[in-house]
Amino acid sequence: MGVYDLLNEGVAFAKVGKNCEALLCFDQAMKLNSECYYVWQCRGQILEQLGRDGEALECYEKTIELNPNNADAWLNKGGVLICMSKLTEALDCFEKAVKLDPEREYAVSTVEMLKEKLSE
Repeated sequence: MGVYDLLNEGVAFAKVGKNCEALLCFDQAMKLNSECYYVWQCRGQILEQLGRDGEALECYEKTIELNPNNADAWLNKGGVLICMSKLTEALDCFEKAVKLDPEREYAVSTVEMLKEKLSE
């Protein structure tokens, strides 16, 4: 199986809630191509769903290293940072996402919410 076959299989597992199976697929895909940003992003999303926020954060950081113009990666990183109560760092991520994709209403509203929360 190739990287994209494993990615597709992992995404299919994730859609039906089989996160452990999805993670195995993403791990195998990573062994084949550790420079594919999408593998890192998918892996991060699964780890986050499994409550493994620290590992998810590492995956999102690698995604951004490989593809810094990926607004989704910045949003994912910001979201996990919120879960980790790192609001200032999360705000930076959401602001970067807004710069990359100003039409993302979720990102814009989250920036506003974080600014309000941090000013309290």
